Amino acid sequence: NRAQELDDDAIEDVDEILNVESVELENEIATLAQLIEMAQHVDKNKKAEKLLQLIKKLKAEKNEKILIFTQFRTTQDYLANVLQGYNVVLFHGSMSRDEKEQAIETFKNDAHILICTEAGGEGRNLQFCNVLINYDLPWSPLKVEQRIGRIHRFGQGNNVIIYNFATKNTVAERVLEVLNHKLKLFEESLGTPDVILGDITDERFFNSIFMELIAGLKSRKRVTKDIDAHIQKAKSSYSKLQELTVATKIDLNFDEYYKITMQERAFSNKRIEQFINELKNVDDTISQCISQQNPKNHLYVVRYNPLTNTTVNKLGTFTSEVALENEALEFLAFGHPVVDFAIKRCQELAFGGLAGVKQINCPYDCCGLMFNYLLTLKAKEQVQRIVPVFVSKDIVNEAIVDDIEQEALRQFGGAVSIPDDVAREYSGNIYYYYELSQKRLEKKVRAIVTEIKESLNLHIDPYMEQVQQHHRQEMEYLHKRLEWQECQQKWYGKDMHSAITRTKNMIGKIEEEHLRRVKQYCGFTDVTWNTRLVNAGMLVCTPPSF
Repeated sequence: NRAQELDDDAIEDVDEILNVESVELENEIATLAQLIEMAQHVDKNKKAEKLLQLIKKLKAEKNEKILIFTQFRTTQDYLANVLQGYNVVLFHGSMSRDEKEQAIETFKNDAHILICTEAGGEGRNLQFCNVLINYDLPWSPLKVEQRIGRIHRFGQGNNVIIYNFATKNTVAERVLEVLNHKLKLFEESLGTPDVILGDITDERFFNSIFMELIAGLKSRKRVTKDIDAHIQKAKSSYSKLQELTVATKIDLNFDEYYKITMQERAFSNKRIEQFINELKNVDDTISQCISQQNPKNHLYVVRYNPLTNTTVNKLGTFTSEVALENEALEFLAFGHPVVDFAIKRCQELAFGGLAGVKQINCPYDCCGLMFNYLLTLKAKEQVQRIVPVFVSKDIVNEAIVDDIEQEALRQFGGAVSIPDDVAREYSGNIYYYYELSQKRLEKKVRAIVTEIKESLNLHIDPYMEQVQQHHRQEMEYLHKRLEWQECQQKWYGKDMHSAITRTKNMIGKIEEEHLRRVKQYCGFTDVTWNTRLVNAGMLVCTPPSF
């Protein structure tokens, strides 16, 4: 049978687990019995009474919208009954998408109070409300922050008021005091990255210890000691998580790439809007997808989705701030079907048209050809970016060319005509200038790749030294352990077969994992790239007039 296939050591492990689970189950039953007995003596809910008093006070102060958070559906239903004198709407995870949307809409237009479970803590913008009541608090500070983020966000025009309900002189208050104290000490020494907070505030641990304290199964001193041990465990886990946090830096989410500000990026929302509006003037297909801008509300009507061939008829905007304030609006940006379709349409060879001429304000009085290349960088993951390359018969100074390329990305630019002799010069020698652009492109890309590799090595090399040192220490310990086990069996006649087998398996697994990490390291530092010409046109630089 199955039990006979297990070695003696494994059977002992199974028995130990079953014994532990049996003890834990008995303790939990005892805890629940005491809690039920205590609950039977409760005849008033002072917390709910205080909530009613607070609601009356807030309403008297002309606070029209109040958001209440609770962790439990039963508490949510109870509070709805307590507040039945007010216009209350509920929001929870069991509702359908349409029901959730309707609940938010009702709260925004009619209801005074919205009672949410944790399902309302994510992805909802409720900045039309500025009062938040945490009727009960989750153990995780991240969840509290998530709740607050629903109303304390862009578009909030009032001061945000937050009430956290906690009963004085209770064990709950004591647990929170100890937890907050230890988290502050931890923050002062190591900071508070999300991964650490997530480990420290494991809700199952704190809910369990809280209940044991209430039921009298553990003393306050013991609870404090357990929390100390849990935080120490989190510190230890954090050091092991270093290899994962390093990966956030080396999975080709290049620091250099993300340092580029929105102003310095090749495109902005305004440029997308300008592009779509100009394209509509020459392509009726785009006009069928999106209307002209309404001069009164500055919105567009998204008529048609060209990728799914379906009618839409929804209002849309190119402005992110407006889209944030009203979730019902279509946000017209990269990724939206109409915008993506328009870009793809312009890239088709059949689209036709003449090369564009763009004029920008620049300290240098010159003109030339601007080539925009799409650079694809590959390692474990892949990222892409636009690399502009400017070539001119007038300008050869690299520093000046760099400035012109960056200005061409930053500025919208405008239409301008060029003299015939200039047009003939560049159109007649287009392949010569294209070759020049290829040489400059290669130089720019190699500089980017070199910088990335240096950055990766800077992050990875110290990490790999730690990995190698840890591996040596671990293997040294395991080999000594194996030697001791073999001696016990050989010289003292003890049955160490299971222990020796387990140690050898562990050595094999650790060695395999180490080889995987070394291989992964080699993959991280190997950056490959390729480029593709996206478009090209004439660029006219004109010094600004004062």
